[in-house]
Amino acid sequence: MDVTTRNAVSLANIFLRRALLGGVLALAACTSAPSFSQLGSAVQTTTQYALGRLSQLWASPEDALIMLHRQVGTEYEQKIGLANPTTLPGDNFLLLMALTTNGRTTGRFELNQFIEHAGGVPAPFKKIDERNLRSATDGLGVYFWQEYDAGRQTRCVLAFRRLEPHARVLPKGANAMDVMLRNCVHGSTQTALKPIQDAQIRLGVVADVSTRSGGNLTLSPLAAPLQ
Repeated sequence: MDVTTRNAVSLANIFLRRALLGGVLALAACTSAPSFSQLGSAVQTTTQYALGRLSQLWASPEDALIMLHRQVGTEYEQKIGLANPTTLPGDNFLLLMALTTNGRTTGRFELNQFIEHAGGVPAPFKKIDERNLRSATDGLGVYFWQEYDAGRQTRCVLAFRRLEPHARVLPKGANAMDVMLRNCVHGSTQTALKPIQDAQIRLGVVADVSTRSGGNLTLSPLAAPLQ
């Protein structure tokens, strides 16, 4: 097994262990009758990710290693694990959440709700201050990010954007797509931001959001399937 395959297998195992652990802890914490909002949160927390195929990605980040997917209520998610050349704690990932509203408006982008839905602010970031977010515009619209400088030319970004139907072709049934990127790299801010920018997020599989995308994961043409 080559280095790329070993790294992908290791990352897949880490992602899946964390998803399973989150479900176990949430169930263990349910010692009293929850409210409706708590029930919604519990369903979100205990809905496990399944392993998907890289051929079914909704985006095309160059460093994609694995894809996990799940449905939470009417929302469909893909979490794409990205290569991480740094030693900083945490995983590099691109999270895409397809919003389906059955013809209703999706409302404005709520950053704090999105972060909460995604499981909180990922390390090494501590918190997000909307007032201090940087922004830029590309062919798909505006995106926002916060930076973390780890020294020695290591840069992390936590970036967000919402994609509307006029910006790109969304998965069938989706009214909008919210995106989060956590990426730590040896390089510049622009390098770290690439997976959320138009060149890499514009293209991807256009399919019904409810289409199953499970099965064996293809890591590379030469990689063996996960055992």
